[in-house]
Amino acid sequence: MASGTRSRTRGRSAVRGGATESAPAPGETSARREATRQSAAPGLRARPGQAGSFRLQRIVLVELAAAVLLVGWAIGMMALVPAAVVAVALVLLGFVRRRGRSLPEWLATARELRARRKQAAHTPIPPGTEPGLVPAMECEPALRTYSYDPRDRSPVGIVGDGTFVTAVLQVEADATALRAERSRQPLPLGLVRDALEVDGIRLESAQVVLHTQPAPALHLPQQSVAVANYLPLQEQTGAPAVRITWIALKLDPEACAEAVAARGGGLLGAQKCVVRSADHLASRLTGAGFRARVLDEEELIAALATSACANPLVTAEAGRSETRERRTEESGRSWRCDNRRHTTYWVRRWPQLGGG
Repeated sequence: MASGTRSRTRGRSAVRGGATESAPAPGETSARREATRQSAAPGLRARPGQAGSFRLQRIVLVELAAAVLLVGWAIGMMALVPAAVVAVALVLLGFVRRRGRSLPEWLATARELRARRKQAAHTPIPPGTEPGLVPAMECEPALRTYSYDPRDRSPVGIVGDGTFVTAVLQVEADATALRAERSRQPLPLGLVRDALEVDGIRLESAQVVLHTQPAPALHLPQQSVAVANYLPLQEQTGAPAVRITWIALKLDPEACAEAVAARGGGLLGAQKCVVRSADHLASRLTGAGFRARVLDEEELIAALATSACANPLVTAEAGRSETRERRTEESGRSWRCDNRRHTTYWVRRWPQLGGG
């Protein structure tokens, strides 16, 4: 998953009344865009000041350890031994890592996990909720889907939690669905970046989500018929059985209050803004040789269920059953949806992407 996110200040008021910036010259803007398209490297999102706070914690802990040792040495030998033990504990607290995290960060993460588990156990799903949307709502109970029905086009599906609205595009290239020889026609990330601001509409983020399912199943032996049938295809293209590409456009109405107000304000104005951005990006991608369409509400719910790897049999059974059992579970190492488990890996370095 790659994402482009607009940098914004923490305060909402700073967004509304932010300082003005001088506009670059047209030639400078086009040259900058061309340079970005030729060599683009996706950025990794990080919390503001996260790395600096970790370094500051380490420095403070080392200074505390040194201070404890100094106090113990000043008191005498009897106090120096326990002071050394405390100093070693402070140093270990700052430098020892568990599962890639420092001990203070790991303890905070474990505390947040316990809080989410407790909240999830006491948060019921509203009756009548679409079975395909249930796994997502168990993670975010405020999540809702809407259908925006303009007069001049087909309905558009929108998802949000009251603080944002998101529209999703599905993208395919020729008849390959972005599969074979992806370097021949890569997804133009420059067009996705340009969609962050259209007609005064400033999106909070644009995320490219690539969903893949390998084939054959990994547990099958090499001499099985399925493995033998898929081997020629994988030798040619290395394509998985399923590869779906979505682009999720997220709008924070407070970040572009003027554009929302100009289109009626409220939820309707926010929906019009995100649909305008989605239509603009779909048109640009179509002009670049891709097939791009904005998902309606039913397709959006299906995409959310697919991205969560929800079991279709469990989803169908949940739609027929009156009793509703919890379908997701979060642990310190994975997240389970039905009988499928998810885990996440942090990408330390992105390769250079050209031709976008």
